[in-house]
Amino acid sequence: MPIRLSCHAITWGPDSLGAIKDISDLGFRGIECFTQVADQYADKPALFRRVLDDHGIRLTALYGGGKMLRETRAADVEYNRRVAEFVAAVGGDRLVLGGGDRRQDAAGADHFTPEDVSDLCETMNRIGEACLGVGVKACYHPHVGTIGEERANIDRIFGGTDVSLLFAGPDPAHLFLGGYDPLEFFRRYAARIAYLHFKDVTNGYTRANWRSRWQAARTGGDPPPFCELGRGQLDLKGLLEQLTSANYDGWITTEIDETRLASPRDSARVNRDWWQARGYRLG
Repeated sequence: MPIRLSCHAITWGPDSLGAIKDISDLGFRGIECFTQVADQYADKPALFRRVLDDHGIRLTALYGGGKMLRETRAADVEYNRRVAEFVAAVGGDRLVLGGGDRRQDAAGADHFTPEDVSDLCETMNRIGEACLGVGVKACYHPHVGTIGEERANIDRIFGGTDVSLLFAGPDPAHLFLGGYDPLEFFRRYAARIAYLHFKDVTNGYTRANWRSRWQAARTGGDPPPFCELGRGQLDLKGLLEQLTSANYDGWITTEIDETRLASPRDSARVNRDWWQARGYRLG
């Protein structure tokens, strides 16, 4: 099965139905949403599936996750199990797991221990097992601002979890800002990657300055850290070549958190055109 292209609803905010319409109109055949749809349609997944079917689009994943602390383990496992059941009922088979809280000390500085990482790994294994029980693969998504930000922790997480229970769902932009060369990650964990997000990193953002610049962006002083495909600094072509050489044959979901373009639809159109210019089919 060849690489298939999906689009994330994040740029539309809470307007999931608007996202479905725009993404379908632009020709994408897959969509990833946040778990709000699992809450909104909890007792009527068939209705949500019909909405997708009416637009000729399928659910590629929901974005779950949690705190992943020892004290929240039972709740994290149960919540993601329930979300995975919804994903399966709607015809999907991937759950993206973000999260892993970074504890802070009394001064507000990051303060987490090797035990926190070990606790996250145990929780992830249990979530992965629960998800596989309903036919869904749980894919850990290294993300800045979580325990899975720094390279050392990312390697500890994938080294400390069961390869048969927990899969990788990376995003090269988050890997880059966290200090992990995305190409190196893709090579190292090629056999474990079961799902991907794809976006670019705005020029000028680095591992050293992303926190301060992102804070400035929130007050309008800087552009956001992530941008449309081909408009930033990542070697996306090299990453795609690596995926192809590793025979990756799943979904790649374009995810732009926020855009400076006129609308989410305009942002998705730019990303669609980028893929099509490189010979990729949306369906």
